[in-house]
Amino acid sequence: MAETHVVTGLLAIRAELLGKIEYAHKQIAKFNSDITHIDATIKLIEPELNIATNKPREYRVRLSPFKNGEIPVMVLDLLRKSDLPLSTTDIAYAIAKAKGLEDGKDYNKAVKPIHAALQRMRRRGMIDAMGRSKGQGGSILWQLVH
Repeated sequence: MAETHVVTGLLAIRAELLGKIEYAHKQIAKFNSDITHIDATIKLIEPELNIATNKPREYRVRLSPFKNGEIPVMVLDLLRKSDLPLSTTDIAYAIAKAKGLEDGKDYNKAVKPIHAALQRMRRRGMIDAMGRSKGQGGSILWQLVH
C-alpha cells in the first residue's frame, strides 16, 4: 500500500517537470521568433551588417534579493543614523527587516551578501571595524570612517 503513495508522488513530480519542460520549449520558440523579427528589422535598416558577429550576452539569474549597490547604501544609512558602532548581526537584521526578509530561509539568503558588502566597504575605506561585540557571538562592530 505504501508503494502507491510513493508512485503517486513521483507521478505528480514527473507531471510538474514535464509541464516546466513544455513551458521552456514555448519560451524558446518565442525567443527564436523575436530574434527572427529583430534580425529582419536590422536587415531593413542596415542590409550590409553581418548579424552573426553580434555575440550573445551572458544571462545570469539573480540569486540575491538585493539590487546592485543597494546594500552599501543601506549600510551607510544605518551607520550614519547610529551614534554607536553597529555589529554585523545588527546591520544584517536591520537590512533584512527593511527588505521584509527577517525570517527563515529569506534571512539566510540575505546574510551572505551583506557580510560580503561589509568586507568590500572596509577594503574601500568606507567603514572600519572597531573590535568585536560581546554577547552576540563576537560579531564585528562597524562604524563610518571619518
